[in-house]
Amino acid sequence: MPPSAAEEAAPEPLTAPEPKVCEAPEDLLESIQQERVLLETRKQQHAEREAALDLRAETLEIEQQRLADLKAELEALLAKVEAAHTSDVDRLVSLYRNMKPKEAAAIMNDLDIEVSVMVIGTMNERDAAPILAALSPVRARAISQIILERSKLPGDQRLDDIRL
Repeated sequence: MPPSAAEEAAPEPLTAPEPKVCEAPEDLLESIQQERVLLETRKQQHAEREAALDLRAETLEIEQQRLADLKAELEALLAKVEAAHTSDVDRLVSLYRNMKPKEAAAIMNDLDIEVSVMVIGTMNERDAAPILAALSPVRARAISQIILERSKLPGDQRLDDIRL
């Protein structure tokens, strides 16, 4: 006989699921042992990575110190070179200042323009003026323009039209 509509609509009684009983404790034990081996392997890999990072950090620190030492050494050398250059320029200025203006101008007419600018630009006006006056007019104009333009920013300097 077919079930009645009331029987079909009646819900089935609820039953609690039966707890799973491990039928193979050896499998569970093996799984736990594999998990332990995996954890140990990961722990060892982590320790190796940490040691490698520590070594890299130490190497980086050593390199930074070496670079700082090199920088200090380079700065000391640059200061020494700058002092020597300043001393040389001061000697040249003193030499040209002690010459007669016409003699100094005769030499500066043939000197490299940069040296002439450096010497005349370093001299005080009282000593530089007679020498500048004794230079060839073209050379005196060029030196005057270079001295004027060097105080400007590089983009504002107009050194293209200087004729020697």
